Amino acid sequence: MTVTQNDLRDFWHDSMQEDELYTKPCPLCGGGDTYVENACKECNGEGCDYNVVCDNPNCALIGPVRSTPEDAAKIWNDRSGFNKSK
Repeated sequence: MTVTQNDLRDFWHDSMQEDELYTKPCPLCGGGDTYVENACKECNGEGCDYNVVCDNPNCALIGPVRSTPEDAAKIWNDRSGFNKSK
């Protein structure tokens, strides 16, 4: 059996504590770190929306905007909020 980078990340995720926010690798480029960011640049974190972004400068995919960091990470990880081409 070949172990992929995604297998290792999933194993790492499963061993993390519950209070840490995990985001899967980018679905477009598969590389780069992904993280939740505040999608509202002008506010101080109150009443703002969040999304997950890929920090690969050749990709920079931005996930769907959601009202909480947890929801942004969930939709990114589930890939349910992305438009899929036919």
